[in-house]
Amino acid sequence: MTAENSLGLDFQWSPVTGLENSTITNPLASPFNTTLYILSVSNNGRCIETDSILVTVHPLPKSTMSFINETGNNFSNGYASVLVDNGTEPYSILWSNNETTEVIDSLSPGIYTVTITDINGCATTDTVTIDKYVCPTIITNSQFTNPTCFDYCNGSIQLTPIGGMEPYSYSWNNGDSLQNINDLCIGQYIIQITDSLNCTIGDTIALTQPTKIEVSLDSLNNVSCYASCDGYILVSTHGGTGTHSYFWNNNPSSPSINNLCANSYNLIVVDENSCTTLDSFVITQPSVITIVLDSISDITSSSSGYIFTTIADPDNHTFIWNGPEGFESNDQDIENLYVGGLYELTIINNNSNCSIDTSFFISDVSSILDINQLEVKIYPNPTRDYLIIDFQNTEQLRGIIQVHDLLGNIVIREVKRKIDKELNLNLSGLNSGVYIVNIELERGSILYRKFIIGDFNH
Repeated sequence: MTAENSLGLDFQWSPVTGLENSTITNPLASPFNTTLYILSVSNNGRCIETDSILVTVHPLPKSTMSFINETGNNFSNGYASVLVDNGTEPYSILWSNNETTEVIDSLSPGIYTVTITDINGCATTDTVTIDKYVCPTIITNSQFTNPTCFDYCNGSIQLTPIGGMEPYSYSWNNGDSLQNINDLCIGQYIIQITDSLNCTIGDTIALTQPTKIEVSLDSLNNVSCYASCDGYILVSTHGGTGTHSYFWNNNPSSPSINNLCANSYNLIVVDENSCTTLDSFVITQPSVITIVLDSISDITSSSSGYIFTTIADPDNHTFIWNGPEGFESNDQDIENLYVGGLYELTIINNNSNCSIDTSFFISDVSSILDINQLEVKIYPNPTRDYLIIDFQNTEQLRGIIQVHDLLGNIVIREVKRKIDKELNLNLSGLNSGVYIVNIELERGSILYRKFIIGDFNH
């Protein structure tokens, strides 16, 4: 407001509210509302003149704010709007994110400021806060089953989430995306559960397994002598779950088995979870004591009998001979034999104390008649299943027919009360080799003849 000033004049504005100075000619007026100001001018209180001026105050724009917070974790879907009244249209709107509309959306959590300016340049500001979505607590609520056996993959994990908003999605560190997973090996399984509002919870479940069933050999005794069955095995086991059951291939069901022959023995150990382990053990035996007949000679009218043998490592063996008329010897070979009959030999291994028994037959043929004098024929020779003895002279009514092998073992013995013209011996069941037939007639005549049983299948 402005008034012309002359010297000696007094100025007074009223009301004084909103005036910078009420006694000057041009005070700055800033009333809150439209106000009529009256100016009184006087000359030292005399000759008063008045005038007035109306100061118009335009109203500020008024904002009404509304908003919607974020509805899910990291959804960035907040909403804000401003409703304007007062002031003088048209209005211009400017948000702090540079939007210029009354409504803004797709808002991330944060503070948003809006400035509203009317046609008169009157402006007002307001703010709105979009809150971040707060996830509720989600509980994984897991249950699991460990693998039942060492190195098995039959474990499982089941989840029953509590909290959040269904449906849930699942992401496992082994690549699975199912709620429940099966056929699991030992290890750590990490799960992240995400609900429909993008809230997540993580958990780690560790699956363990029983230790491996181990078999320890506590004792193993091999067979003491060839063809004996005095072996022994004792084992102990550990690991697995609970008590163990034992299953041997020869049927015993304990950690130890005895009276074993030379062989392989398999063991299956089963624990309370039906987990198994397999082991095997070998029972061995010493080599058989083998004696080879080098040569044997019967007693004749011109020479004594003898038996010569061969054996590996003879110095490590003891030889015990027994024969007719009290014959005894500890030599490997025996000679100067003058009595026919069966000579029995026991051989003892000095290290293992194992032994074998064998025997040899020495015939006294010093008084045998010539076979041609007895008019006897033997055929076929070689043969296989039978031997025919054809007697041309059968006036002797009784005789003993014996067949023995070269070791002196009698394999056929027949006592005949009457010898027919033709005698058929059944040889079936005898192995191929050289045999001796000995026919002793009651008058003292002796037939002594070798024959061969052949293997005609080869």
